[in-house]
Amino acid sequence: MCAYTQDGKLEIDNNCIENKVRPLALGRKNYLFAKNHNTAQNLACLYSIIITADNHKLCIHKYLEWLLRKTVSEKITDQAVSWLPHKLTPKDREEFMLK
Repeated sequence: MCAYTQDGKLEIDNNCIENKVRPLALGRKNYLFAKNHNTAQNLACLYSIIITADNHKLCIHKYLEWLLRKTVSEKITDQAVSWLPHKLTPKDREEFMLK
């Protein structure tokens, strides 16, 4: 509490971080109802991609549509890592930015 009163840049609460973690907590509950371990892992990967896209200010709907089309139309190799939200080129990222 002392640090907060001495530094005006510090937040009084951690709501920002709690809001970022909330989807993970909800996901944990949903994983309990997954049919098996592989399904739960797939859900965790999907949540991770969605949250990362959101953190990079991408339109999630546009990005996921593009990603799903890409996975169907192209062979998935080690290069597929470049399709992740944080690995997109600036040109590709611009296509999915929220307006």
